Amino acid sequence: MAYISNILTHWAVSKKDEGEQYSIFTEKILKKKELRFGNCKLSFLSKFFKDIICEMISFTDIPLSECESHCANYSKFGISFEKAYLTNLYTTPVAYSQNPAFFGNLDYVFEILKRVNEILIKNGEEKFDLNDKEKGYTINGGLLPLLKHILSYYEEYDKDKEFPYSYGKSPPTLLSQQESFFENIKAGYFEREWRLIPSSLFERDFSAMITDRREDGYRYFKFEEKYVKYIIMPKGCIPRFNQEKENIFLEYNNEDIPSILAYEDLKSM
Repeated sequence: MAYISNILTHWAVSKKDEGEQYSIFTEKILKKKELRFGNCKLSFLSKFFKDIICEMISFTDIPLSECESHCANYSKFGISFEKAYLTNLYTTPVAYSQNPAFFGNLDYVFEILKRVNEILIKNGEEKFDLNDKEKGYTINGGLLPLLKHILSYYEEYDKDKEFPYSYGKSPPTLLSQQESFFENIKAGYFEREWRLIPSSLFERDFSAMITDRREDGYRYFKFEEKYVKYIIMPKGCIPRFNQEKENIFLEYNNEDIPSILAYEDLKSM
């Protein structure tokens, strides 16, 4: 399989035993043709905003033959989609950054917004709510969906440690620290993450594919089976799956039933 994959894979139902993972994967994802939008509080956003929750579904474009390290943190149950299908729904690669200039620019944006607020108040117009950085920025009104949408595609290089910036000076000792920083296999950028985010800016464009919020507090993405490339599960689950697949694929068009791959065979792809 190529270094650049033409599929995006969602690895599902982590932190459960294999039997429970199988049940959730088959009954709640495959049978219903749905993926749940997670309600996530992003570390990148939390540097500036308090209590802002972003909805998203995460995918990776790591080739299946190279997914072992990634799956060690998730599960061996995956569903792969054609990349073009998801990118047409605004699924976008995550931009990894810890650049001080980015945070500095964001500070500048909020300083400008404060001045706009002062003008609105002076003219007797409705202002938006904007708190200062010491309390954690919060903002309501029309600007919030825009900021959430933009910043939801950013993530830190490594959530566990800060990159040792040299600020224009690179002595040899600092260079070695910088180089070793990028060798952490558990760092976020190794996930090569893509995110599907149902931003209010675009929801109207594919509203039929997003459910209303349910009693469990989540919304769901209703995918089309004809764009599913592979279904992946541990080899030991496949005999059970073969016995149950007629019921699982009850709502699928027969010609669109995707291929089933054993997780243990992915290395040879």
